[in-house]
Amino acid sequence: MIQGYETDQSEPGLSVFPNPASADINMLIPMGPEREIRFSLSDMSGQQVWTDIRYISENCDRLAADVSRLRPGVYTLSLIDRGRIKTAKVVLQ
Repeated sequence: MIQGYETDQSEPGLSVFPNPASADINMLIPMGPEREIRFSLSDMSGQQVWTDIRYISENCDRLAADVSRLRPGVYTLSLIDRGRIKTAKVVLQ
C-alpha cells in the first residue's frame, strides 16, 4: 500500500479496457468534482515504470493513456483519486 492512502474496497474496482492492450488503455472512473487523479503502472517486480497526474473536470468519467512504449508483460495499474487507491491488473502485448 502507498503510505498515506487507503485502499478503497467499498466502491467498484477500476475498469480498464482494452485488456490486453498494445497501444492505449482507457480507465473508467467514478464521476465527481473537479480534481487531481494520479496513476502509475508497476511491473511484476513492483518497480514503477510509468506515472502521470491529470486534472479532470467535474463530468469526466474516463481517462486514456498511451502505453505503446512499455514492454509487453503484466502490470499493476494504481489510480489515486481523492485519497483512495484503486488497482487493476493490465496485460500489455
